Amino acid sequence: MVQFTRTVPQRPVGSVLLALILLVAGLSIATTNKAAAATCAPPIMCNATGVSFGSHGQKLDWYYNVNMVPPARPGPVPAVLLIHGGCWIGGSKSESVMISVATDLANAGYFVVVPNYRLASRTDPSQNPYPAQYVDVSQALDWLLPQPNVDTSRVGVVGESAGGHLASLLGEVRPGAWEGVNGEKGVKAWYGASGAYDFVDVPTGGILDNCIGYLLAGSSGGDTQTHRAAISPDQNVNYTAHTSPALLTNYQNDVDCSKNPPPQLTPIGQMDDMSAEMLAGYDSVTTYVVPPPPPPPEGCGGGHALDYWARADTLADPADVATKTDVINWLGDNI
Repeated sequence: MVQFTRTVPQRPVGSVLLALILLVAGLSIATTNKAAAATCAPPIMCNATGVSFGSHGQKLDWYYNVNMVPPARPGPVPAVLLIHGGCWIGGSKSESVMISVATDLANAGYFVVVPNYRLASRTDPSQNPYPAQYVDVSQALDWLLPQPNVDTSRVGVVGESAGGHLASLLGEVRPGAWEGVNGEKGVKAWYGASGAYDFVDVPTGGILDNCIGYLLAGSSGGDTQTHRAAISPDQNVNYTAHTSPALLTNYQNDVDCSKNPPPQLTPIGQMDDMSAEMLAGYDSVTTYVVPPPPPPPEGCGGGHALDYWARADTLADPADVATKTDVINWLGDNI
C-alpha cells in the first residue's frame, strides 16, 4: 500500500487578480440559472449560497479566496467539486465539515463548488433511486466547467463516503470524463474518503449493505446482486482510456464514532478493491490508511471519511493535521 510522503511540496495554484475581481462582482453563469449574490469577509473569503443548477431543482454553494491570486501570475483558477456523504439518503452541502473543507481548499487557491443532490429514501423506494444522485453531481460538474475564469484543465473532485462513490463515477468511469468543455479534461484528479466502490463484497446486513439497498431498491435494475455488480465503480474502471489519478483514504477501523458502540461503515476492503482494479488498468492511484484517533475513553479508536479533517480543525491533533496537509498537498500536486 502506497503511503504519503511528508516532503512532497504543494504546487502553487495561482490565477489572475482580474479573474477574481470579476467573480467578486458576481459570478456570471453559463446557463440560464442565476447565482445568489456573493458575500466576502476576512480573509477575503467570498462565497455564494443557494445557486440553482441542473434540471432537478438542486442548489450549490461556491467559495474562493481573493487573496490567493498573485497579480504576477495571470491565468484562470483551478477548481474542486466537493461532494457530501450520508448513505445517499442524507447529508448536505451545509454540513460543518463541508464548509470547513471548502474554506480550506479555497484558501489553498481553488474555486470550490459544493452541490446538494437528490436523496434516496430509507422507507420509500420510489424517492430518487439511483442514478438520480449521479445525474445531479454530473450536472454540478457541467455547471462548473464553463464558468468564466475556471481552468477547465485543472478540475478535481473530492467526495466523502457516499460522495466518494459519486466522485469515483465522475473521475474514473464517467462517459467522456476526459473530454469536458472545448476538448479539455472534465476531471483531472479525484479523491475519495471512505468511498463505497464495491457494491457486492459488503458485509450482509451492515450499514453499507443497507445504504446500497436504499439507493437501488426503486431503481430500474432493483437491488439485485447482478445490478450491484453492474454499477459498482470497481467493476467499471475504464481500462481503454487514460483516466484521472486518484487518492483513496480509509480508516482501518472505519466506524461511526457518534454511536456507542461504533458501528462499521466503510470496510477498508472497499479502498483495496478499487485500487487493485485501477492498478490493473495502469491507472495512477494512491491509497492511505488514516491514522486512528486514541482508543476509549479519549476517542473511539477509529473514524470515517473526513473525520480527520474535523479533528484537525477542532482538536489540532498532530496526526490529523498531518493527514489533512498531505491531502491538500496531493491535490495541489495532481490538479
